[in-house]
Amino acid sequence: MNKKQISEGSSKERKQALVVTQEDERFNWNKYIPKDKVALVAEVGPTREECQARMRLSAVYKVFMEAKDAKRRDNEKKCYLDSQGNSAVDPDVVDFEALVAAIPTVMFPT
Repeated sequence: MNKKQISEGSSKERKQALVVTQEDERFNWNKYIPKDKVALVAEVGPTREECQARMRLSAVYKVFMEAKDAKRRDNEKKCYLDSQGNSAVDPDVVDFEALVAAIPTVMFPT
C-alpha cells in the first residue's frame, strides 16, 4: 500500500488529505476515512512544461522524418539535414526530462 499523509493550514484550522497513487487504484479507502470526513479524488495531468516539451518534440520529429524521407543524409556529420541544411535531431536521442527541465516555469502572482 502506497499512501502518504499531508497536512497544512494555520494554527486555527488544520486540513488533512490522503494522497493516493496509481498503484492504489481499486483499493477501498472507505474503511480508512472517518464518516464525518470527505474524500476527494483528483487526476493529475501533464504539467504545462510537459505539454510544451511534447509539442517541441513533435516538431523535432516532423523535421527529422521529412529529412529522412528526403534522404538528406550528411555522412560527414553523421546526421540528416533539414531543408535549410541544418542538422535534424533524431527524436529518439532527445532526453524528454531534460527538455521539460529546459522549459521555463511560469509563476503566476498570488
